[in-house]
Amino acid sequence: MLTHHKYTSTGIGVFALLLVASFILHKPDYLLFDSFFWISLITLPVSFHFSSTTASSRALIAVIALAIFSFFFTATIGVYCILLLAILYAIESHYGKVNPILLVHGALLSPLFNYFNTLVSFPLRMKISAVVGQALSWAGYDASIEGNLVIIGNEEFLIDKACMGLYMLGYSLLFGTLILAHFSRRRVIKQSKLIALYATLILLVLTGNLVRVTLLVIFRIPPEYWFHEGLGLMVFLCYILFPFYLLVSKTHTLNPENSRSQPAPRTLKQVPLVMVALAFVALCWKNANRHEKEVSSNQVVQLAGYQREALKNGVVKFSDHRSLIYVKPPVPPYRADHNPMICWQGSGYDFGKVYTQKFGELLVNLAELKKGDETLYTSWWFDTGDYRTGSQWGWRWEAFKSNKAFYLVNLTCTTKNNLSETLQSLLRENNRPWFMKPDTVPTDKDFVSHEKNRIKSDLGRKPVAKDPSGDL
Repeated sequence: MLTHHKYTSTGIGVFALLLVASFILHKPDYLLFDSFFWISLITLPVSFHFSSTTASSRALIAVIALAIFSFFFTATIGVYCILLLAILYAIESHYGKVNPILLVHGALLSPLFNYFNTLVSFPLRMKISAVVGQALSWAGYDASIEGNLVIIGNEEFLIDKACMGLYMLGYSLLFGTLILAHFSRRRVIKQSKLIALYATLILLVLTGNLVRVTLLVIFRIPPEYWFHEGLGLMVFLCYILFPFYLLVSKTHTLNPENSRSQPAPRTLKQVPLVMVALAFVALCWKNANRHEKEVSSNQVVQLAGYQREALKNGVVKFSDHRSLIYVKPPVPPYRADHNPMICWQGSGYDFGKVYTQKFGELLVNLAELKKGDETLYTSWWFDTGDYRTGSQWGWRWEAFKSNKAFYLVNLTCTTKNNLSETLQSLLRENNRPWFMKPDTVPTDKDFVSHEKNRIKSDLGRKPVAKDPSGDL
């Protein structure tokens, strides 16, 4: 019996390693391998324990459902979830049900928050600024808002990327998961209560971050001062983790008798079926990529008065003596990388002030790019050639409804005046259409490249920027 148990455990371990190795070989750049990843990986065993000795095939049903969904809407996060669920099925079909907290912990290993940051970064910054500014006004301060700037009197406070609280959200979910795993080893928390607890944790993070940002503005604590980080740590421990720990400790839970008994191992006969299913999904995925409509740079036509250069991955660069335009090809609406932030940050620039402004009927996104003493002014919107929008959610919804292919148009200049004048010129009706429209939205495409192309020519007397298209 012990020998059989040993072979079963070894088989599951080999199965899991094969799946993980296949995924990493297929998508070597998907996992970030940053400090958050390693902390999550090291603490993963804390979340692993059985909630029941009854063998279950519930994960297999989820694998099949997700595989069918991924066949039509291919995305790397879907394949990653199939990986987690397949390993979970191999374990649960032999040893019993695993606590669902393990799935949450496994999801934290993925670049979920990085993609979330890319998707909501700019609107979230402006929303936080608006809430903090309104709260300060109610408190009697002379506060006003300009994009992601909170202005009190003559002082300006920039709500930057760190102020969004996404790092706090990630670590809060991680340590909140560890707290839940600690208590669920002694008693079983119902799934409905588990969902309610995670929702409460997210609410604590959101309100805690607003409190932190408000205090930073009220007490004029600059980012370079040590207490700027210290206040964030205090809020994290005292306003989020400690209340959550007390809440979980007081939660009424169950403690079934069979949760501590040793389950009997089963054979590994079901695992090959899962491997066949995963191989089928992988083949379908590759086949979809092979037969999808290629996005060619030829679909972006010449723009009058600009020098045109076709770059890698279908990106087209237009330049003249005072402006630089990148046109990035369409991606499916369920992807999270249709955003210029990744490109410019990959070339060493930070986003400063972010705001929106109407040019005609179009609400355009605008931002200041900072790199040392250099400041550039950039804008972007999403364009099909006959329809334009500046909204991340707007273009995705329109693409789902009408199957339109949206290009990302990113215009950058060295001065605000040049940016405003060039925008007004580009957005005139006689400059449309820019594109030879493809028939359909591509099903999936990896437009990410890690090579950083450098701009060789100068725009005016000073270079505009290093070419960020390699990081798109």
